[in-house]
Amino acid sequence: MDIKQARLLLVDDDPGNLRLLSRMLGEFSNQRLATSGAQALLLARADPPDLVIADMKMPGLSGDQLCSLIRSDPLLADVPVMIVTSDDSNETRIKLLQLGAADFICKPVNPEQLLARAQALLRNAALLKRSLLERAAQRPGPSPSPSPSPSPMSSSGPLKLLAVDDDESAIEVLRYSLHGMGEVRAVQSGQEALALADSWLPDIVLLDASMPEMDGFEVCKALKARPAQLHVPVVFVTQFSDPSSETKALELGAADFISKPYSHAVLKARVRNLLDLKRRADAELFAAAQQGHRLATERIGAVIEGASDAIVTVDSTGYVVLMNVAAGRMFHVDHRSAEGRLIAELLGPELAELAELAAAQPAATGQNLSLSRPDGAAVPLEVSVSRVGCGLLELTTLVLRDLSVREQLEAESRARAVAEATSRTRAMMQAYIAHEMGNPLNGMLGCAQLLQADEQSPLTAAQARRVEMIRASGEQLKALMRDLVDLEHQERGQVGVEIAPVDVVAVADRSLREVSSLAEQGEVELRKGPCSEGLRVMADAQRLQQCLVNLLSNAVKYNRKGGCVELTISPDRQAGLVKISVRDEGLGMDVAQCEHLFEPFNRLGRQHSSTPGTGLGLVVTQQLVAAMGGRIEVTSRIDEGSCFSITLPSSPT
Repeated sequence: MDIKQARLLLVDDDPGNLRLLSRMLGEFSNQRLATSGAQALLLARADPPDLVIADMKMPGLSGDQLCSLIRSDPLLADVPVMIVTSDDSNETRIKLLQLGAADFICKPVNPEQLLARAQALLRNAALLKRSLLERAAQRPGPSPSPSPSPSPMSSSGPLKLLAVDDDESAIEVLRYSLHGMGEVRAVQSGQEALALADSWLPDIVLLDASMPEMDGFEVCKALKARPAQLHVPVVFVTQFSDPSSETKALELGAADFISKPYSHAVLKARVRNLLDLKRRADAELFAAAQQGHRLATERIGAVIEGASDAIVTVDSTGYVVLMNVAAGRMFHVDHRSAEGRLIAELLGPELAELAELAAAQPAATGQNLSLSRPDGAAVPLEVSVSRVGCGLLELTTLVLRDLSVREQLEAESRARAVAEATSRTRAMMQAYIAHEMGNPLNGMLGCAQLLQADEQSPLTAAQARRVEMIRASGEQLKALMRDLVDLEHQERGQVGVEIAPVDVVAVADRSLREVSSLAEQGEVELRKGPCSEGLRVMADAQRLQQCLVNLLSNAVKYNRKGGCVELTISPDRQAGLVKISVRDEGLGMDVAQCEHLFEPFNRLGRQHSSTPGTGLGLVVTQQLVAAMGGRIEVTSRIDEGSCFSITLPSSPT
């Protein structure tokens, strides 16, 4: 499934936040919007979506209650749910994990982070669905035995948790955190951990990164090289918190990375979720092994028991005696016709060399190869080689794991970390600009106003013009800073508007006066066209004036000397709307420029011109107009000028 065609269900009781969320996920065209949890549940049951993204705090049916109902509905149980919340407390994290949320994202929402997480959830769901379809298409075998042996995590014994840390106090803290979850055994070195993992077969390993002689990264690598430990989740619990250590752990196959100090309850919830995932994986592996027993002979069943990846078995002369269905899919060959063919001829010399290596040593595990399929596609693989028997009866088995999915998930994890770091840096920079530059700018504007108002020492005409230029430039810089701060608030979903009946003509007059100095400097005529007096719209007066000043300023800056800027206001009483238009006689834009008009920091190729600007004003204007329940439209022609129109609902009073 192309994830861009995925069906999204977005839920938020605030229409403004809902529209903002929809725009952040704009690359997904198939979206349905719901303004309550009850409405979302009805829509989901009528046509199950591929992903639900819901606000946590909603009146009536909240986001967490909606998640619980979806998880308990057999029709919707496999639909991933992402919760958007402003509560980043440990209690909320635990609650959402317990309710079965696939992911949660904290407000203010970063658009890149939201998009990356949504894409990851959809890709994982698509991969799972494809795997289930492939398994369903496999050839059915005879009826299963009446009393199959239990799968590894379904037996009556307690769960096995292995803790590895050279610090005794840290182990005691882990024991306290994991109390009641199963049997906890602890060791203080990497070698002891590997030995106990081989003999005890734990269900999960909690591992410190920094240990003498053999550190946690080496232990994780060694565990993942053992076929018996391939599906055992490894969780790093360490004082390291830097992104490079986390990335290294994930690349080695770790399932999670938790920094000290940690919340006992959150750690317990994370471990419980990983154990639940392993329980389901073990059940699937067990089912696959049982199917293998039914399809194969007793000798072949002993070889493939417990394996879940692609398997190829060759005899002592290098001929294939077994290829499972997964291997056939991986190499695009018919697994049933592979028996009796040389492995080098069928799968290439690299695998043949690994099979020969097993004859000289007990096992060769965890080797990475990139093999080419018959269609030319390269497949990254982790290959484990083992042998059973001896002499002419010796069998060499290759267990192959496709690393494509793991590499994809690791790349997404790194991209998400970069996006989060970029968002934090940008927020810090915007806060710095607003505070550190705002104070001296206000001082400069105050001094300019004092000079203009000094009646005892009046300025000469030339001085007055220069001081006015200082004041006007300062006001322009202040407006640019305000746009930057507004953009940051909008990206966090914190656009503040207070909707009330507003005299639109009065707001237009104030806006014209505010840009009159700029128009005089640019030798551009400001004209107020036909305006019906007494018109009132539902809007935020201050925000509407900010929008009009942005449009008028742009119309002046990109006009020609001697040109004209006209502001008109016209009602559509039948539709209950009022249109405010700003028309100029300036440079104009072509169709391609209009398509990128509302992108942040995009000045449409004019960033090197003498006209000042940042490319933020129109973006902020569009977001503010949308927050007030209106829309903005533009028509333009090269060398003829542009017309920007804001349409808002008229006031009933």
